[in-house]
Amino acid sequence: VVSGSGSVQSAPEANGSGSVQAAHAVSGSGSVQAAHAVSGSDPVSPLALTSGKDALVVYYLHGNSRCKTCLKLEALARAAVENNFAAELADGRMKWAEVDYDDPVHAHFKKTFKLSFSTVMLARVEGGKVSTRTCEKTWELMYDEFQFETYLVGEIRAMLTAPGGGA
Repeated sequence: VVSGSGSVQSAPEANGSGSVQAAHAVSGSGSVQAAHAVSGSDPVSPLALTSGKDALVVYYLHGNSRCKTCLKLEALARAAVENNFAAELADGRMKWAEVDYDDPVHAHFKKTFKLSFSTVMLARVEGGKVSTRTCEKTWELMYDEFQFETYLVGEIRAMLTAPGGGA
């Protein structure tokens, strides 16, 4: 849930049934943000990847069939993360995860975020709660690598410094 000031607010924890609860809003930057709780039953859920510790997960979410452009999106996103956040990746404050949302184990990503194409999504774990942001402009910017990297790094920094602390 995003407040009028654009801050990310976390929703209640998982409901014990293993389901994902989500609320979506659009920020002024055009990014869809969601606050939700994710079942730990998926090995690539934010809580599983971070062992529940405060951290940021950068996801490249895709279907089981990927075109050349989808693969380029993944390569650009991975390079932006590795080139700008090496220290955070090395010390565990940030994780990179490439996930096939057509795999039944990970289908909750597709359903919760209504995905129909490859997407870069950020998930911040803080105090056992998960806040997410979908980086919608990556497709629009992928043919200008400088603008793509500038945008994605800005989105990541915004998630790291959102009110309520950071990963």
